[in-house]
Amino acid sequence: MRRGKMNEQDELAQLEAERNRLLSMIAYYQSPNYQGVAGRRPAGPIMVFGFRFYLTDLIGALFMSPTGPPAGEPEALQRLADCEARIGKLKAASS
Repeated sequence: MRRGKMNEQDELAQLEAERNRLLSMIAYYQSPNYQGVAGRRPAGPIMVFGFRFYLTDLIGALFMSPTGPPAGEPEALQRLADCEARIGKLKAASS
């Protein structure tokens, strides 16, 4: 039984670390510094060879900076929800 308790404690520690990492990543992408670049769009797009571009997209491509929502954002939010649910179950089981 002690071994099972240890595994649960290890899993809980790993899940809490994962939750903290996800929260930090989400907070970074929601910060004003990131949103300042990613959130701005000019009123109209620029058409080049039939393709629509925004000025911020072109500038972002030149300077390798983000211009839109981060890739994988829905997955990160789902992983956070899964971590929270599993942490809740482990804490309830240990009480």
